[in-house]
Amino acid sequence: MLKPLSDLIIIDPKFDTPSRWARENKIPVIHPERNRSKSDFVAEINESLSQTLNIIYKRQEILYDNPRHPFSHLTIVIDEVLALSEGTNKNIKDSFFSLISQIALLGRATKVHLLLVSQ
Repeated sequence: MLKPLSDLIIIDPKFDTPSRWARENKIPVIHPERNRSKSDFVAEINESLSQTLNIIYKRQEILYDNPRHPFSHLTIVIDEVLALSEGTNKNIKDSFFSLISQIALLGRATKVHLLLVSQ
Protein backbone atom coordinates (compact mmCIF):
# COMPACT_ATOMS: atom_id res chain seq x y z
CA MET A 1 0.00 0.00 0.00
CA LEU A 2 1.30 3.47 -0.87
CA LYS A 3 0.17 5.33 2.23
CA PRO A 4 3.09 4.39 4.53
CA LEU A 5 5.61 4.98 1.74
CA SER A 6 4.40 8.22 0.23
CA ASP A 7 2.31 11.29 0.83
CA LEU A 8 -0.73 11.01 -1.40
CA ILE A 9 -3.01 13.33 -3.30
CA ILE A 10 -6.10 11.60 -4.67
CA ILE A 11 -8.08 13.04 -7.58
CA ASP A 12 -11.40 11.30 -8.11
CA PRO A 13 -13.63 12.80 -10.83
CA LYS A 14 -16.41 10.28 -10.18
CA PHE A 15 -16.51 10.88 -6.39
CA ASP A 16 -16.53 7.11 -5.93
CA THR A 17 -14.38 4.40 -4.34
CA PRO A 18 -11.10 6.39 -4.26
CA SER A 19 -12.87 9.20 -2.38
CA ARG A 20 -14.25 6.81 0.21
CA TRP A 21 -10.85 5.15 0.63
CA ALA A 22 -9.18 8.54 1.02
CA ARG A 23 -11.73 9.61 3.63
CA GLU A 24 -11.19 6.41 5.62
CA ASN A 25 -7.43 6.90 5.51
CA LYS A 26 -7.50 10.67 6.14
CA ILE A 27 -5.89 11.48 2.80
CA PRO A 28 -6.70 14.66 0.87
CA VAL A 29 -8.95 14.08 -2.11
CA ILE A 30 -10.06 16.40 -4.86
CA HIS A 31 -13.51 15.47 -6.12
CA PRO A 32 -16.42 17.20 -7.83
CA GLU A 33 -18.78 19.23 -5.72
CA ARG A 34 -22.41 20.05 -6.28
CA ASN A 35 -23.17 23.28 -8.15
CA ARG A 36 -19.70 23.54 -9.62
CA SER A 37 -18.84 23.28 -13.29
CA LYS A 38 -16.52 20.65 -14.71
CA SER A 39 -14.13 23.40 -15.80
CA ASP A 40 -14.00 24.76 -12.24
CA PHE A 41 -13.26 21.26 -10.95
CA VAL A 42 -10.41 20.74 -13.43
CA ALA A 43 -9.12 24.25 -12.67
CA GLU A 44 -8.87 23.21 -8.99
CA ILE A 45 -6.94 20.12 -10.06
CA ASN A 46 -4.65 22.31 -12.16
CA GLU A 47 -3.93 24.46 -9.13
CA SER A 48 -2.91 21.39 -7.13
CA LEU A 49 -0.76 20.13 -10.01
CA SER A 50 0.84 23.56 -10.32
CA GLN A 51 1.71 23.51 -6.62
CA THR A 52 3.21 20.07 -7.11
CA LEU A 53 5.30 21.36 -10.01
CA ASN A 54 6.58 24.13 -7.73
CA ILE A 55 7.59 21.47 -5.19
CA ILE A 56 9.52 19.72 -7.95
CA TYR A 57 11.32 22.95 -8.89
CA LYS A 58 12.26 23.62 -5.26
CA ARG A 59 13.53 20.08 -4.87
CA GLN A 60 15.59 20.41 -8.05
CA GLU A 61 17.30 23.47 -6.56
CA ILE A 62 18.11 21.49 -3.42
CA LEU A 63 19.42 18.56 -5.46
CA TYR A 64 21.66 20.89 -7.42
CA ASP A 65 23.61 21.64 -4.23
CA ASN A 66 23.08 18.28 -2.52
CA PRO A 67 22.42 15.41 -4.96
CA ARG A 68 21.87 12.96 -2.10
CA HIS A 69 19.27 14.98 -0.26
CA PRO A 70 16.52 12.65 1.01
CA PHE A 71 13.00 13.68 0.07
CA SER A 72 9.77 12.05 1.12
CA HIS A 73 7.80 10.55 -1.74
CA LEU A 74 4.73 12.34 -3.06
CA THR A 75 2.33 10.39 -5.26
CA ILE A 76 -0.55 11.94 -7.15
CA VAL A 77 -3.25 9.40 -7.98
CA ILE A 78 -5.67 10.45 -10.70
CA ASP A 79 -8.58 8.09 -11.25
CA GLU A 80 -10.35 8.15 -14.62
CA VAL A 81 -7.93 10.59 -16.25
CA LEU A 82 -9.89 10.78 -19.48
CA ALA A 83 -13.09 11.70 -17.63
CA LEU A 84 -11.41 14.98 -16.71
CA SER A 85 -11.05 16.09 -20.31
CA GLU A 86 -14.64 15.55 -21.44
CA GLY A 87 -16.73 18.72 -21.44
CA THR A 88 -13.93 20.91 -20.11
CA ASN A 89 -12.87 24.30 -21.44
CA LYS A 90 -10.05 23.81 -23.98
CA ASN A 91 -7.56 26.09 -22.21
CA ILE A 92 -8.14 24.38 -18.87
CA LYS A 93 -7.87 20.94 -20.49
CA ASP A 94 -4.65 21.90 -22.29
CA SER A 95 -3.21 23.23 -19.04
CA PHE A 96 -4.12 19.97 -17.28
CA PHE A 97 -2.30 17.81 -19.81
CA SER A 98 0.68 20.18 -19.87
CA LEU A 99 1.02 20.00 -16.08
CA ILE A 100 0.72 16.20 -16.13
CA SER A 101 3.42 16.02 -18.79
CA GLN A 102 5.79 18.29 -16.87
CA ILE A 103 5.33 16.37 -13.63
CA ALA A 104 5.87 13.07 -15.43
CA LEU A 105 9.02 14.40 -17.06
CA LEU A 106 10.58 16.05 -14.00
CA GLY A 107 9.13 14.27 -11.00
CA ARG A 108 11.07 11.04 -10.66
CA ALA A 109 14.40 12.53 -9.57
CA THR A 110 12.59 14.57 -6.93
CA LYS A 111 10.49 11.61 -5.71
CA VAL A 112 7.24 12.98 -7.09
CA HIS A 113 5.21 10.31 -8.86
CA LEU A 114 2.04 10.06 -10.92
CA LEU A 115 -0.35 7.16 -10.91
CA LEU A 116 -2.84 7.66 -13.74
CA VAL A 117 -5.83 5.33 -13.92
CA SER A 118 -8.09 4.80 -16.90
CA GLN A 119 -10.51 2.08 -17.90
